[in-house]
Amino acid sequence: MKGLLRDNFYAAYANAKALMGILLLAGIAVAIYPKEGIWLRYYMLCCLVGLNFVTLQDFHKGGFSRWEQYKLTLPVTRADIVRSCYAGHLFWMFAGGVFASVTAGLAVLLHGFVFDLWTDVLLIYIMGMSISLFMGAIFFPLLYARGEERKEASLMGSALFAVAIVLGLALLWNFLFGPRMTTAQIIGGGVIILFCAIAAYGVSYLLAVEIFHHKEY
Repeated sequence: MKGLLRDNFYAAYANAKALMGILLLAGIAVAIYPKEGIWLRYYMLCCLVGLNFVTLQDFHKGGFSRWEQYKLTLPVTRADIVRSCYAGHLFWMFAGGVFASVTAGLAVLLHGFVFDLWTDVLLIYIMGMSISLFMGAIFFPLLYARGEERKEASLMGSALFAVAIVLGLALLWNFLFGPRMTTAQIIGGGVIILFCAIAAYGVSYLLAVEIFHHKEY
């Protein structure tokens, strides 16, 4: 299992390293000139979602089917192979969270609290993590079902659907409780959205394992 995790890491590391360099420079600029927090919000969302998008784009680039055939000769189960992919996706999501947290902390250190409410910070993390989870939940079953030939289309569709789902849930919650929500209602809405994303991620893993189990190479 450790070898599978290491393989997934190095498969995505090249482009992820380039994006992390850009995020580092952009983070310094955003922290120095926060512009009332608006650019910091966008930056944090970009960190939480962007690294996942880039790493999924490089997922077994240049030979998914052949590489999966080789993995099947190793002393691992098909469930282990799929599990390593989902674990790698979580790793890059948390890596993006680290970039977001460091930049936000630096901005607060330099300028004080630059957000309107402390719940704004919580919602940024919830929205970014939920989009990343939904994106992975949609992408992996599509990858195993449709193969590498349609990987780019699957990834773009997954990203768009993930954003649409999270925005749809947020709009539904706002419709049910109105624009003047209490702090408890705001937190409750965010927790429900994140719970839906986690549940979808878990169901997606089971679906991907089932698809891969019946896949012939």
